[in-house]
Amino acid sequence: PRRKPPKHRHATPSGPWPFLDLDDDVDPAQLTSPPPQPKFYEDEETENGHGSVLDSRPYWSHYPQSQFANWTQWQQNKSGIARLVNRRVPMPENCRIFKLDIQSDGIFRANNIRSEEGDYVVRSGRRRILNLTSLIQKPPSEARIKVFFVDNLSGPVLQMLGTKYRIEPFFFSSSLNSIPSRYQEQVRPGKGDHITLTLSFIRTLPSPSTAPPTPTTSYADSAINEDTLHMLQSSILMQAPIIDVEAPLVLTSDPNKLLVLDMISLHVIRRNTIISYHLPSTPPFNTTSASALYKRLLAAGRSVYWSHIFQSTVPSGDPTFVTLSLLWYPLYAWDEVLDTLLVEVASLVHEDAHDQTHVLTHQLHVIRAHLLHYESLLDDFRKTVEFLLKTVNPGLVKPLDPFSSPSHSYERLLNKECTNLLNEIDRLEMTRAMLDNRLGNVMELAFSSVNIEDSRRMKNLAEVSVRDSAVMKQISYLTMIFLPASFVAAIFGMNVMEINPGSYGTVLHYLAAAIPLTVLTVWVMM
Repeated sequence: PRRKPPKHRHATPSGPWPFLDLDDDVDPAQLTSPPPQPKFYEDEETENGHGSVLDSRPYWSHYPQSQFANWTQWQQNKSGIARLVNRRVPMPENCRIFKLDIQSDGIFRANNIRSEEGDYVVRSGRRRILNLTSLIQKPPSEARIKVFFVDNLSGPVLQMLGTKYRIEPFFFSSSLNSIPSRYQEQVRPGKGDHITLTLSFIRTLPSPSTAPPTPTTSYADSAINEDTLHMLQSSILMQAPIIDVEAPLVLTSDPNKLLVLDMISLHVIRRNTIISYHLPSTPPFNTTSASALYKRLLAAGRSVYWSHIFQSTVPSGDPTFVTLSLLWYPLYAWDEVLDTLLVEVASLVHEDAHDQTHVLTHQLHVIRAHLLHYESLLDDFRKTVEFLLKTVNPGLVKPLDPFSSPSHSYERLLNKECTNLLNEIDRLEMTRAMLDNRLGNVMELAFSSVNIEDSRRMKNLAEVSVRDSAVMKQISYLTMIFLPASFVAAIFGMNVMEINPGSYGTVLHYLAAAIPLTVLTVWVMM
């Protein structure tokens, strides 16, 4: 239940070799193919959205290589795109698309607000594909902005969206491989551009051992989930040498919650369209679904504050502020995570004051390692908002005047809303830094407590040594008292003729043996 470390080198079109590492060979066919010709397929369409791009199935079914020749079959396989577009792989039965239209007056129009199935459920069959074609090519009528939320992306959906809007495959590959990225492409003054935002964030989820089984989950699966949770907890209790910040963080203060990585993936065509792609959930760690974000955007349209913003910006067809409203979702998730960590750190501080164990110390290290990882994720969040602030929509400038810019009221509003988000991110970073410093203080306190305990033990050992020395001194004094008597007894016990008449030994014999042995002993000791 962990995410692979993202390969940032394959995040944007700026990297000229997509999913081609240094040890991989370049396809010779790619080197001999004619150079690509820039082309914008929106030019082939009328203003109401009709066109010939998707009329021919063989045309869109060769995406991405038909539009991006440098994406060979090898690179499609390595990036994971081939798993979706390969016709031999069964199409997911639950690919759902939620469509939201925003009218020129800022009013949000949705067909199935209460439905969890979406506007279209893409399954196999020609009729379903034609229905999907009509969904994508449907005239906007009064709608100025279209927002598509896609769950469990299937091959035809990927190829149709990519062909119609000429989406760089990096959007799909970054989403499939959870690679954070942000870049601008297809810049056309007076018409618009494309920007891609894929952002990783942390959110709280119910623990699999406490969450009730869903209609698609059996109780047997719940038992497996409990084993999974037990394995995660055991990795902490057994002090595993590797701390994996990509894996879910198990909390000791609240066993009902886990902190897991999630991702929001947005491709914004700054003429009138937003595409939000949602990764397939991996049970038991269900990430944000298309339905959840779809309903959040609907709720934002009912907000008095944001409805005024949409009413003033949507008529131009610019979806920038709709994108900004969606970026509040990861901010809410971050805020809930830090609230949970405040309780977790307070619990660890309380336990540390009473229990100086290696398990608790390791848990402190685990939390701090994740906080260091969160610092990089929050910094990436900040850069994403700043990117949106600094990347001017070319559709709002005059095509013949390179020095023109959007209206001052638009710039003020964009700067205001981006500043609001940046200020909130600063607050989150300050909270994260405070937690990190607090954990550092607790760890120092733990080490100081260990040192104090060691000093106390050394003091006790020294006191015991002093008592032992006093006892030995008393034994030495007692020995000195009996030493003269022992010496006299030894002399009188000698078998020499001066003391014991009739013996053959003399005192001279004794001295002749004792003095050399004494000298030899002193010499060896010296």
